[in-house]
Amino acid sequence: MSERVLHRFPGGLHPEQHKSESNATPIRRAVMPQQLQLPLKQHIGAAAEPVVKVGERVLRNQCLAKADGYVSAPVHAPTSGVITAIEERAVPHPSGLYA
Repeated sequence: MSERVLHRFPGGLHPEQHKSESNATPIRRAVMPQQLQLPLKQHIGAAAEPVVKVGERVLRNQCLAKADGYVSAPVHAPTSGVITAIEERAVPHPSGLYA
């Protein structure tokens, strides 16, 4: 067998898909929660810098925080609403890191 060949058979792997439950359930519109928490630190890079203030009304897709560093990502509003806080909070991650 050649060093570049991973499998000796054509067609790749085809595991069972187990779609019976998802195919039997109708698609539903997701409910918007009363409050959204958006971490400004999206990954191992630098946290984004907020460009909005507490109490400010924002529109869906509006930039809330600009990228601030070599490895950073901007944060945009997933929906319209009012900024109620800009503070450090634990994020829902097993590590309990703050963002």
